[in-house]
Amino acid sequence: MQKRSSKGHLISITHKLKRVRTLAAFRAYTSSDSFVAMLGDMDYGDRVIAFGAVYRAWREFDTSRPIPEQRETKLRWTPALIERLRAAERKHGTDEGIARELRIPVKTAKVARWKYVGPRRPLHGSVAATASVQA
Repeated sequence: MQKRSSKGHLISITHKLKRVRTLAAFRAYTSSDSFVAMLGDMDYGDRVIAFGAVYRAWREFDTSRPIPEQRETKLRWTPALIERLRAAERKHGTDEGIARELRIPVKTAKVARWKYVGPRRPLHGSVAATASVQA
């Protein structure tokens, strides 16, 4: 079996970090022997890029920025704010992630996501999602 290159390790790490959805899974992956072994086999530059990807993935689970409670005043959805909502939805894919990034309550994020972005994307291939694509 051929040994994987430094770029191959980097691609493997970044793809895995994109699929991690919980803090427990993130901690389990980053403390695993295979992750440490891949970092050890990488070049310095690729290792720096990998640590940047690890940091960005960790920031998604940062709970030091609490989600605010329900607002008493109505939020005005300007085109710029709608674009930020769409970008946050592409980045996080969850109502909680959107709420944390935009600093709005989860209920507000859920309603706005539905209104301006559409229904929630399935995280994994579901029967309903594949049936609608085939139809």
